Amino acid sequence: KHFVSLKVLSADASATSENDTIRHLKTRQKQNLRNLGVEYIVKVFNNFRIEDPNGTHACAMTELLRQSQEVQMDIEELYPDDRIPFGIRKKMIVQITRWISYFHNVESYMEVRSFFKTQPP
Repeated sequence: KHFVSLKVLSADASATSENDTIRHLKTRQKQNLRNLGVEYIVKVFNNFRIEDPNGTHACAMTELLRQSQEVQMDIEELYPDDRIPFGIRKKMIVQITRWISYFHNVESYMEVRSFFKTQPP
């Protein structure tokens, strides 16, 4: 069993660059399997369209990115002063470096926020 995220775009947004981004991510994840940064990019499992009285909506099924409330609270309890230990920060730097490497190997028209696994608060 796997949990997934389902994103349903508004009918207006379905014709925009966000829909292109979803298709592009899906295509690129198949082409760049050897790049170390690919593991830090959201995976698109499926994309499809649905129709309803409001129009045609693009949909994307992706990996689930957010942590459960319980896990989030545990992290806040572990680091109450918002200071992440050096060892963890070091791992984050390696991951960001790999992400940048991957990002430079894909076409640059994609928005940076499309690549982050978690959205800023």
